[in-house]
Amino acid sequence: MSFTNILDKYHYRILVVIFIVIFSMGYSLIFYDANQRTKQHLVDKMENTFIQYKLILNTYKKNSKSIYYNISKNKDIINILTNLNESNKDISREKLQKIVEPIYNSAKKIGIKQLHFHLKNNESFLRMHKPKKYGDDLSDFRYSVAYVNSKQRGIIGFEQGKIIHGYRYVYPLKNADLKHIGSVEVSISTKSFEKIFENTLFIDAKFIINKQISKEKLFDGSLDKHYTNTSESPLYIQDKKQTISNGELNNYIKNNTNRYQKLLKEKLASEKAFAVDIDVKNTYFIQTFIPMKNIKERKVVAYFITTVESSYLEQLHKDTIKLTITLLFFVLLIMYVIHRNLNYASTLRKEVKEKTHELQVSQKRVVQAEKMASLGMLITGVAHEINTPIGLSITAITSLLDDTKILKSDYDNQTMDEKEFENYLIKSSKTEEIIFINLVRIAELVKNFKQLSTNQNLKDKVEIDLKQYLDSLIISLDSKLKEKNIDIEVNIEDNIHLSTYPDALSQIFNNFISNSLTHAFLNIQNPKININIKKKNGNIRLFYRDNGVGIDENKLKKVYDPFYTTNRGAGNSGLGMHIIYNLITNKLDGNIHITSEIDNGVAISVTLPTIGK
Repeated sequence: MSFTNILDKYHYRILVVIFIVIFSMGYSLIFYDANQRTKQHLVDKMENTFIQYKLILNTYKKNSKSIYYNISKNKDIINILTNLNESNKDISREKLQKIVEPIYNSAKKIGIKQLHFHLKNNESFLRMHKPKKYGDDLSDFRYSVAYVNSKQRGIIGFEQGKIIHGYRYVYPLKNADLKHIGSVEVSISTKSFEKIFENTLFIDAKFIINKQISKEKLFDGSLDKHYTNTSESPLYIQDKKQTISNGELNNYIKNNTNRYQKLLKEKLASEKAFAVDIDVKNTYFIQTFIPMKNIKERKVVAYFITTVESSYLEQLHKDTIKLTITLLFFVLLIMYVIHRNLNYASTLRKEVKEKTHELQVSQKRVVQAEKMASLGMLITGVAHEINTPIGLSITAITSLLDDTKILKSDYDNQTMDEKEFENYLIKSSKTEEIIFINLVRIAELVKNFKQLSTNQNLKDKVEIDLKQYLDSLIISLDSKLKEKNIDIEVNIEDNIHLSTYPDALSQIFNNFISNSLTHAFLNIQNPKININIKKKNGNIRLFYRDNGVGIDENKLKKVYDPFYTTNRGAGNSGLGMHIIYNLITNKLDGNIHITSEIDNGVAISVTLPTIGK
């Protein structure tokens, strides 16, 4: 089945396949682009949030150092802690509270609500945020305090406490003699940090804490009293008062907890910062997760989470829908154009097929008419050519019959003399010669007529060495060429082999050379024939040329016509080139082309396949 037939038969199926392929490819590109833009936007949002997060922490780090500097340079504070003993602890605590009060009030204005003094044995001495709570040993659950009092150098980081958690900035305190006298802690709770972040950037923020570690750290009862399970993961808890301000997002997360946790599970396990997008009824939110490492093992024990509505993702979603609709429209338009063109092409093919059929019928009629005309011409030619020798033979034999009757009558009447009989013999001999010559002429004509059929029974096709074959052929014609003093030059490449009919090839060369001998060299000095043969592109190219008188343009047009000759008086039938043309084009599957000008000889070009029909 041809391609056009397949198009006609499966027209609509092909259109459906093309539609699916084009639309799928286009939609895939749109979806891929939107997905890449979303990923990049999430990365940008996460990086921006992380920068803001670090910026706020660095600000508090600077503030904590400033507070520490003021405390460490205050001689009254250092003297109280230096001269502290069991008997004056309470009085010293009250004095310290009064001295530190202005510093603490200034710290609260910038969000620092926890200022805590520890003795060098890790005992809590004064909590400015809870002055009535003191005396508890912090060694077992406050690594930062124990570290500073042990190593006598500061430490900064996130640390979980017995009730609340936060960022700790703990520094050692020394007296004038550089003797270690305790430590001071400036810290900000996770709750305070959340509010600062929300008030600064106007976004929701919260902390989620590792549940198992919190169980180990918190006071008994604090876990159930102050914390609840998070929606993000069953492995984390959060403050009960923490919530997302957007009610629709809260409801979505509650109603899709399993799906939400599945989205976050691998990302939380990676312990790296990341961001996710959440689609709630075509309103898009971005949540960023920043891992928090504890101050001791530097393990991720919490995540700081921010939530913000994203107008960018909402617009990207709308643009994606618009692009998809536009793509659908254009693909349908393309399908319509293809459909119309296929219909037009199908109609055109049908019309062409019908016209071709009509043309073929007309061509057959024309060919048949030409065949009949050619046959008529051939019959006329045959009749004309044979009629003359037959007429001459009939005339001669009629005359001979009349003479024979007269002779017989004279013989019967015994009036025939010797002279009359001799005359009869002479005349009958001449008559018989005339009849013989004309019968031979008729036989030659019949032989030539038989050669008009290219389906004649030539000898079987064989493979020949063309150079050797042509050399032998030229030798056979050598006497004729020498008789007219004709110089023949043959140039042929070696090892050219041709699968052909040798008799046909011999007939072609004989005809070319005979035509030159008969027609070309009248009054020509130094007559020459050139034959060049070469192999090119799988074909044999034969070039034959003489330097004879040439053929004028009008006669050249008729050179292949049957019975056309310019030398009929010499006994030529005019069938030679007609036979040669049919042999070359039909029998040998080649082609022939003749060019000539008056006084410039004849040039014949023949192309034959190395393997013919």
